Amino acid sequence: LSLGSMIPKGDILKEKNTETELKLRFRPEDQSILRSVPRLLGREPRVRKLSSTYFDTPGTDLRNRGLVLRVRKDGGRYIQTVKSDRGNLGSALDRLESETPLPSSLPDITAIPDEILARRVGEVAGAGLKPMFRVEVERTTIPTSFVDDCDITVDIDVGEVRAGRRRRRVCEIELESNGASPASLFALARELHQHIPLRVSLVTKSDQGYDLRECAQPTPKKAGKVVLENGSSVGQGLQTIVQSGMTQLLANDACVLTTTNPEGIHQMRVALRRLRSAFRIFRSLIPAEQYASFTQEMQWLTSVLGPARDWDVFSLDIVEPVLEHFPDHEGLSLIWRRTKGRRERYRKAAREGILSRRFTSFILDLSAWLTANEWQRQQLSPEAARLFDPIKGFSTIAIGDCHRKVRKLGKRIADLPILDRHRLRINVKRLRYATEFFDSLYPAKPVKIFSKRLARLQDDLGHLNDIAVAGELSQHLVGASSGAEKLLLVEAKGILVGWHTQLLLQNESVLRRDIKDLLGAPAFWH
Repeated sequence: LSLGSMIPKGDILKEKNTETELKLRFRPEDQSILRSVPRLLGREPRVRKLSSTYFDTPGTDLRNRGLVLRVRKDGGRYIQTVKSDRGNLGSALDRLESETPLPSSLPDITAIPDEILARRVGEVAGAGLKPMFRVEVERTTIPTSFVDDCDITVDIDVGEVRAGRRRRRVCEIELESNGASPASLFALARELHQHIPLRVSLVTKSDQGYDLRECAQPTPKKAGKVVLENGSSVGQGLQTIVQSGMTQLLANDACVLTTTNPEGIHQMRVALRRLRSAFRIFRSLIPAEQYASFTQEMQWLTSVLGPARDWDVFSLDIVEPVLEHFPDHEGLSLIWRRTKGRRERYRKAAREGILSRRFTSFILDLSAWLTANEWQRQQLSPEAARLFDPIKGFSTIAIGDCHRKVRKLGKRIADLPILDRHRLRINVKRLRYATEFFDSLYPAKPVKIFSKRLARLQDDLGHLNDIAVAGELSQHLVGASSGAEKLLLVEAKGILVGWHTQLLLQNESVLRRDIKDLLGAPAFWH
């Protein structure tokens, strides 16, 4: 008897007024290869021109509420569509949607058949609706059957987003379920990905249109708040928390790929740490082979993003402050120039990693795992049965375990050697993530007090790691040089490490105070 056999299938259902689809991006040069994929051959494609105008209020109130309103011209027909995101990673698959035919290209909110969507649009439409941008594409629709004779529609869109005189290229695939399970969508996506490199993206055509209209660059995104219900099960909590980490990961890839903002890579790194922490917290409940497979991929991605982030921190937080005090120091100026080249090199490597087939495969596999609740596919046992336990009891144990590790080392902070201080830093970080994962289950005020003290302590300890990495990266630069330059870099390294170590020593009293404050904070999870 397996645990999965006891659980109703299909947590993500194609309910009324809901579309179940997966959006993928491809390179323009791969369009001909895509249409020759074996599974898509022998099918009668339908090709048509689609022109969609997106409407909003002057203050973009619809967008601010997570709503999209468009009128699409399809041949001689006009179709009004209203969409609303579900608010989690499932929204990459499921969106509340309502469509209705119109007699003209002008929107009509009184024609929206879905009462919920009609009310939400009506609450802000009084400010007046106006066209914001257009999307012009040639859509090739190819129906295909997958497993168990279930149908999946493959829509290939090639065209442009247009906002005034500005243009942006669109090359997207939409896989839409017609009775097929979400797992089949991911299976087909993997098959297509074997023929051409694809990217999963949370950026919709409407997102691109608004950004183009506003000339906006992609910005870094912090983690959204994880909201768990007291009545949720452990399994539901696992799904929500992992979804949150994955959403943050995908929300920052455009920032890394198209800008030089160092915060994009930082937030992707944070997302990976949150994912790894989540898997560690739920490790005993996840089948060993699944745990090993995903943690291996997360370690690989960390190794891709890590060097870029390390060189950013070294440049901005270690070298820059010291160079400001010694602007004429030849060795520091040299180390600054060498650092710039390393930052560019590793940022390029990070972008290549994000654009790699391996990254997309990881995202598809993790998405499919989440959608199908694959962790339930294991033999029934007392440990596995904990997936049905209330999440609050589980969270109390998880936070308590993290807190005990911090307390054990924190009580000896005055005598802790460097290596143990690094262990303390890691344990504090894990405690912070655990607190963020589960804080919605507890009273807000004590959680807020605890979280503030925890954040201060993490900042205190974070500089420890920065200094350790600074020493390593400085040595890389020294090792790659020779002669007079090497002597200058050795001197600059000594100044950098000495400067920041002295600052750390000066803040020792602050560190001890913040440890004491945290350990004295009420244990809100009891």
